[in-house]
Amino acid sequence: MKALVTGATGFIGSHLVEALLQKNYRVSCLVLPGDEARWINPLSVEKLDGDVLDKESLRKAVAGVDYVFHLAAAVGSDDLRTYYKVNVDGTKNLIDVCSENPDLKRFVFVSSIAAMGPSGPRRVLDEHSVCLPVSDYGKSKWQAERIFHGNGKRLAYTIVRLPLVYGPRSMGGFLTVFKLVKKGFLFMFGQGRNTVAYVDDIADGLIRAAESARAANRTYILGEKRIYSWHEIKAAVERSLSKKAITIGLPPEMLYVLAPFAELYGLARNKVPLLRIRNIGYLKHSFWQAEPARAVEDFNFQVRHPLLLGIERTARWYRENGHL
Repeated sequence: MKALVTGATGFIGSHLVEALLQKNYRVSCLVLPGDEARWINPLSVEKLDGDVLDKESLRKAVAGVDYVFHLAAAVGSDDLRTYYKVNVDGTKNLIDVCSENPDLKRFVFVSSIAAMGPSGPRRVLDEHSVCLPVSDYGKSKWQAERIFHGNGKRLAYTIVRLPLVYGPRSMGGFLTVFKLVKKGFLFMFGQGRNTVAYVDDIADGLIRAAESARAANRTYILGEKRIYSWHEIKAAVERSLSKKAITIGLPPEMLYVLAPFAELYGLARNKVPLLRIRNIGYLKHSFWQAEPARAVEDFNFQVRHPLLLGIERTARWYRENGHL
């Protein structure tokens, strides 16, 4: 079988490529010209220059493919229009092209629980929950999901919503948590609880979803069944680093005070700021609780790396690669 992976150069995408190769798939990777491809360069894959905004490049990439895993997305763009251009228009382009391929077995669209919006402290979201996204990223993912629902029966698809994913190669918020704990302190805004998942479990779950006949034209949530508080996540990081850190609890409203300074500091140091003003609408919501029961029932989604094990492996990778 042959699989096409968009977003293959990224954190989750590169792990998915490795998992597909381990299952003896032939793998093609759509690579945006200029993207850093260090995680997939050593692998036996076909790298194809292309762009989800260029239908002709997509037609060449999709030819002869059995499965498409669409992970390419705008996540941290400074231009809000880019979210909708890439995440919505780009997804529609790929859907249109894949609909021309009658031999395609499944289109797996990797979405996010951000498309559903925050859960609040008293409920756990599932696939039947009303979607009320609060960020432009979440809104763009929700709009992209709705394209599939209006596609009729032209294309067999599976939508998979991911929670907070961590693991080796994650260079975003989780690395910041590790670095702060190593310094001996950690800011917490409110008392949140989150569904999380280790990246290897996510990669395996995406493949299981693609191969499952039962998962055709359905939506799923992946993640650990157990939901963790930020204090439990902090404790797991502390254990992995053999380091205790004080917790600096701040009300979510402080985000509005800190964000402008974080952006100025990042600009002065020519670094990506730890906090952005445009992300406050998302960050001030600290409860993102979701239920993976349908994935467990339909295609036996499994968690082989619960939080303590996953955090330990992540910390080891950060140390070995000079990030801690």
